[in-house]
Amino acid sequence: MAAGNLVSVKVEGGEALLKALREADGNVKKSLRAASKAGVDIIKADAAARVPPSRYKKVLVSKASSPRKDIVEATVRISKRAWRMRFVEQGVTAHEIKGSPLAFDGDNGVVITGRVRHPGMAARPFLRPAFDAKQKEAEAAVGESLRQAVVEARIAQAAADDED
Repeated sequence: MAAGNLVSVKVEGGEALLKALREADGNVKKSLRAASKAGVDIIKADAAARVPPSRYKKVLVSKASSPRKDIVEATVRISKRAWRMRFVEQGVTAHEIKGSPLAFDGDNGVVITGRVRHPGMAARPFLRPAFDAKQKEAEAAVGESLRQAVVEARIAQAAADDED
């Protein structure tokens, strides 16, 4: 998706999970990043299944970053190497291509010209439909990952208390 297509998701009960994680002395930042990555990877897998055949092995890239301690941003985007796939995702309007000169194979051999009229191309989105289809599943994965982090932190805290 383009940088302007940002989507924010809030997990119900997320604040309570984070509070429980803090109380159990869990690593909040690490847990948030892992949970966000778990959710975004579900969307990435669905989008990868929707990507039209491409010569690029790695069309989609996902990552999670933490601009603040209690906020995590997770993204799925088209890789830099497969930048042309954004034209498939978003489509292209009719336009003129200029060059000095342009050379390409035509029906009767090589054609050399200074400009070509491109007819455009309809969008065949794969990222947004994947997000729409897997949003609830991704939210559930984020919540489950956070719940698991709380359980693990409580077990570690109980083990540390038993040693004392």
